[in-house]
Amino acid sequence: MTVSGRRYLCTLAVLLLAVSCDSDHVSAPQIEPCSLALVAPNGGESWTEDTAHLITWSSSNCGSNVRIDLLCNNAVCDTIASSTAKNGSYEWVTEQCGGAATGYQVRVTDVTSGISDESDSTFAIGSGACSITVTSPNGGETWTEGQSRSITWASHCAGSSVKIELYRNGTCCKTIASSTSNDGSYSWTVDACDCYSTGYKIRITDLSNPSCRDESNGTFEIDPCSITVTSPNGGETWTGGQSKSITWASHCAGSSVKIELHRNGTCCKTIASSTSNDGSYSWTVDACDCYSTGYKIRITDLSNPSCWGESNGTFTITPSCNITVTSPNGGEEWMAGTSHTIGWNFSGECGSSVKIELYRNGSWCRTITSNTSNDESYQWSSVQQCGSYETGYKVRVTD
Repeated sequence: MTVSGRRYLCTLAVLLLAVSCDSDHVSAPQIEPCSLALVAPNGGESWTEDTAHLITWSSSNCGSNVRIDLLCNNAVCDTIASSTAKNGSYEWVTEQCGGAATGYQVRVTDVTSGISDESDSTFAIGSGACSITVTSPNGGETWTEGQSRSITWASHCAGSSVKIELYRNGTCCKTIASSTSNDGSYSWTVDACDCYSTGYKIRITDLSNPSCRDESNGTFEIDPCSITVTSPNGGETWTGGQSKSITWASHCAGSSVKIELHRNGTCCKTIASSTSNDGSYSWTVDACDCYSTGYKIRITDLSNPSCWGESNGTFTITPSCNITVTSPNGGEEWMAGTSHTIGWNFSGECGSSVKIELYRNGSWCRTITSNTSNDESYQWSSVQQCGSYETGYKVRVTD
């Protein structure tokens, strides 16, 4: 091959190699990345809570859904939409974060790529209209005077304190709380206006904005009758056969009451099926069977059986036991060191054992026996004086 031929072949090879390299560069296409741009709110706006506004943005080469977050002072405080179509707009009913009025931004994020954009600067969300809604009592309830009940309500954009009033037939008849925390609940010891039972509503008013208030949708009833047992009210020990006064106070009750003795929550005796509601009844104490503990007195208004009261705590009834010393019973002269029989009789619900003591001039001076059978007789084998005294002695026998 000639020199010129060899030069031609080399030149052709170089040209083919160059064409091959250029072909590789042309086959690699360019892919544009996702881009997002928040349009509104983009800073400086002043929106009002509970009003509808459009969040808008533009996007290209992004996925099919976006996430929308609300930021307050550069921190996410709420998720407006965890995933919504990337159609460029979203209608949002504005809502503050923790009562803050300023410092807000919106961030839109492509769910697929994570690319995001947010408001260039902050905007404001002003408080919406104040509202209070009474939820209980809201009409139809019957509450009993003296009971503890919860008044409840919901509020929006109200102040930190509210006033609670009781209305009857459209007129305020009682201020329940002149100022209490706006926390949605208030414990009230139910108290009617005079002795009226019907036509009641609760009204709650924002103290910082008196025009913001609400009341029960319908009327409720208060049973104004109350009975409070004052004695026995718990902890007392009464003895069977004694005369004791059962006492009580009542409000808006009828003229007659029933008095019962309850033990462990069950009526075991009717003390008076009907007696005057005058606050006192004289009772000859009488236990149920031989039980001594767990008693309460219950008093019921006969004209309104739902109106009753009972002892706050339980009291004790000691069964009736009567002991009569028969010997020595006065006038005897016993010699020290001699043996004599101490005698007694008993009746009622007495125990099986007794204690026998020697008293002089009304004061204890000796225990003859701390425990002996209650068989109405005890042999005192060696009579003993108290000191050198000879007179003024008595024997006491105790169940």
